[in-house]
Amino acid sequence: MKKMKIIKNLAFGLIGLGAIAATIPFVVSCASKDNGDPLQPSLTPGDDHELPDNHDSADGGNSNDMTNNGNGEKPNTEDILNSKPNEDISGDKPNTDVNPSIPESSTKPDPIPEVDGDGSGRQKNSQEVLELLSQKFPQGINSHGITFRIVRKSLDNPASSFWVCEVLSREFVDKNIDEMVIDPIIVDGVSYKIYPDWIGKTYRQDWAFPENLKMPNSIIGIDDEAFSSSTHIKHITIPDSVISIGPAVFSGCVNLLSVQFGNSLKTIPNQAFLNCVSLNNINFSSSITCIGNYAFENTGLTKITIPDTITSIESGAFDRCSKLTNVKIGNSVKTIEGGLFNNCLNLRTVSLGNSITSIKNAAFLNTGITEIIIPDSVTTIETKAFYDCHRLKKIKLGNSLTQISDFTFWRTGITEITIPDSVTAIGTEAFNECRNLETIKLGNSVKTIGDRAFTHTSITHITIPDSVTSIGLEAFNSCYSLTSVQLGNSLSTIGAYAFQGADLTEITFPNSIVEINKYAFQGNKNLTKVVFPDKPINFEETSGIFNNTSVTTIQVNRYCTFPLNDPIFAFGPGIEATYFN
Repeated sequence: MKKMKIIKNLAFGLIGLGAIAATIPFVVSCASKDNGDPLQPSLTPGDDHELPDNHDSADGGNSNDMTNNGNGEKPNTEDILNSKPNEDISGDKPNTDVNPSIPESSTKPDPIPEVDGDGSGRQKNSQEVLELLSQKFPQGINSHGITFRIVRKSLDNPASSFWVCEVLSREFVDKNIDEMVIDPIIVDGVSYKIYPDWIGKTYRQDWAFPENLKMPNSIIGIDDEAFSSSTHIKHITIPDSVISIGPAVFSGCVNLLSVQFGNSLKTIPNQAFLNCVSLNNINFSSSITCIGNYAFENTGLTKITIPDTITSIESGAFDRCSKLTNVKIGNSVKTIEGGLFNNCLNLRTVSLGNSITSIKNAAFLNTGITEIIIPDSVTTIETKAFYDCHRLKKIKLGNSLTQISDFTFWRTGITEITIPDSVTAIGTEAFNECRNLETIKLGNSVKTIGDRAFTHTSITHITIPDSVTSIGLEAFNSCYSLTSVQLGNSLSTIGAYAFQGADLTEITFPNSIVEINKYAFQGNKNLTKVVFPDKPINFEETSGIFNNTSVTTIQVNRYCTFPLNDPIFAFGPGIEATYFN
């Protein structure tokens, strides 16, 4: 009757495991996806199962036949699946004897099934069996000098926790861990076989792990920091069974050279390979959909290809990869997150996928890229996205871009830029310090030019389109090569110091002008002619708008009540004025 009891207990427990596994979200920093039932085991009732070769049964190796129920009849599948956890469908009363440790028993154990749920060779544990063993052995189970603990884990939501058989990462030291086995365990006269399926964190750094780190194919998860700061590991093979690895799991493994990802892992978590400075190449398995925050920060990667199977790359994932030279991003990524390639000083070539809609703050800050094509799918480039990319010579902006944010292209090496008609605003210091920038073509939808937007550039001419209503503070300040400006017919406000230090020779204000702020044209030493419209204009008092210019000819309107030598204008001597009638 014991034979029937083991079938009944395993079947019931394995069915329960599927329900638990189906609720487990596989999320570290990415949205949940459909993961199937990675923990769902499969056991065919009535199959013959034998002990492993290294575990002989107590009668000299003759295992019992699990196909009979003691009456010469094969158990009915429906009876097994419908039986309760402690109900013996054979009619016998259960044996209440408990063996409190891994047995050295003269009692003949029942055969122990090997569970292979998906044909991959991966062994899986029954949740019911693990819960039972956690109650019987709260201090853990010792086998072959290794302590295994039955504990609860959660991939994201504690309410979705599940039982695992955990082995601490320190047990990988000097052991052939990929062939780890646990002796059969007898509880209430029933033999159970479980497998190590989780690797726990060891609270000590730099254990002498093997250079080639392999894991049993029963492992489904690895705790955060489990192998962090090891100076011994050079190669890592993550088996197909693994569905979750924790944050910073291999961080600080400074001699790590290569990683082989299994085909069940969906997320590379935050800081997983942080400071793995020798890791110079990576190939992503087709199952991976998300790369977490700072996952590969400060690694030795030289080239990265993001396949179309990856949909999300989180902030700073490749921050400070100083050896990185080439990046190609697939067509499923929609957002280039903040600081993604921040301070990748030697990054030269970047290819962006055609699904990207947004480039976030400091995404390419202080990189060495030489040119960039922004696809038409991109609508927003945020603050400092290409800040201080002094090698960046060429930019092509897509036709869906609506705004260029503050400091976006600050101190880049571009020589020309065309702003598409889709752009409505140019932010503060968007092109400030672009000292090689000579040619600017503004699109016909730009309404505002932000403060210091083009300060310290080398432009020689600028046409302000009719769509522009305001030019900000110091917008074209210190543009020493700027000799001509054509102001659009919707311009109403010119900010303080807007064209200070330029080299204009004349300026004509449109009829739309309402306000000109202080020192707007100060220091244009070759400015000789100024034409105002015949309408009232607000001048900031004591503003010195034309201070230190050479204006000799001015056309002013009859509403002007200030004498031409008023500090508001700050014209030089010998000015010739013409008034409207």
